[in-house]
Amino acid sequence: MKQAASLDTSFWSVGAIGNVLQYTFEFFEVYVSDAVRAEILTPNPRYPGVVYPEAQLFKVFEADGRFRPGNPDPASVLPMFGHGEAQAIGFAQEQGMWVLINDERPRQYALQLGLTAVAVPEFVVLLYDRGFIHMASARRIMETIRLKTSARIMAEAETALRRLATAKGDIFP
Repeated sequence: MKQAASLDTSFWSVGAIGNVLQYTFEFFEVYVSDAVRAEILTPNPRYPGVVYPEAQLFKVFEADGRFRPGNPDPASVLPMFGHGEAQAIGFAQEQGMWVLINDERPRQYALQLGLTAVAVPEFVVLLYDRGFIHMASARRIMETIRLKTSARIMAEAETALRRLATAKGDIFP
């Protein structure tokens, strides 16, 4: 059974950079708020005709019916974060589900609320653990997303990856 999870734009954007979004639906039933959808699909005002790869991929998955609507009650929306983060965390809290989020501050807040919050580097560790990717791919993805993820999240995930590699007898470069 898949875990229900509320998606934040930060997870989608960084997951696209790391090329791991296609695996998301193996593990999660993904709920998307209107605000997150708008953040992902709204064109860059400087380049209004450009459709970025993560937006196009979102459109494809949306057309396939892979997302569920995930709009929180307005009273659950957090005032201290951006619209997407506020709705993703608010809906996860309302429904008692996980939140897929890569931004450090809102992720920490979600954890303080008692939610399970998954960042992209942690998802990479899960993919390696479950055999979806090998160590070389995990390391490449971690390097690719490093500049878009907090040092704290990266360090925690790399420690977990190192432990798993040791337990599996894999080489951790």
